[in-house]
Amino acid sequence: MKKLIFLLLISTLVKAQNSVNVSLIMPSPYSQYFNDYTQFVGQNVLTLTNTTNNTLQVKLLGSIEGLDNGLFVRTLHTYTPANPIVLAPNQVYTVTASSQSRNFLDINNTENNISEQQQLTIAASGMIPEGTYRICVAAYDYATNEPLSPEGAGRAIVSISYPVPPILLVPTCHSTVPLPLPAFSWSGVFSPGTN
Repeated sequence: MKKLIFLLLISTLVKAQNSVNVSLIMPSPYSQYFNDYTQFVGQNVLTLTNTTNNTLQVKLLGSIEGLDNGLFVRTLHTYTPANPIVLAPNQVYTVTASSQSRNFLDINNTENNISEQQQLTIAASGMIPEGTYRICVAAYDYATNEPLSPEGAGRAIVSISYPVPPILLVPTCHSTVPLPLPAFSWSGVFSPGTN
């Protein structure tokens, strides 16, 4: 009898975790700006699909994790938005930049391990440090906080790299420059990941 109850509980949990499909599309070239990932602007698309015949009230939790630099930003588990995303049976819902449902990665709703100096740099430039990042979004029941989407369903991997700036070739350091029109020569710009 105990085994039967346990199996029913596991079956219910697995079924609940497959109630909402989360699709996260982030086509390259990847943006270097942090807000493009937290606000879902530009070409980034986040889509939720209710796979049940029931109306669901959901909230989103997410994370941005540096795979090679150890940085992370993730939604606090205590975060609850003012209003749920209401998904009608079998509805497909696209989270837009103007949608309140994207606030799950707002700085007031997240925790991170980014140093104060790095936070100031990101705030000033708006740019993400170089690295490879895994971005994850998951759907949870608004009232119970139970997961509704399969683990790993809303994931994208993005690599951020910055071009090497050009170097002044001519005139060389400490050389005499003829006036009034000196000639300058620069090296080319090298962008990692391009030929």
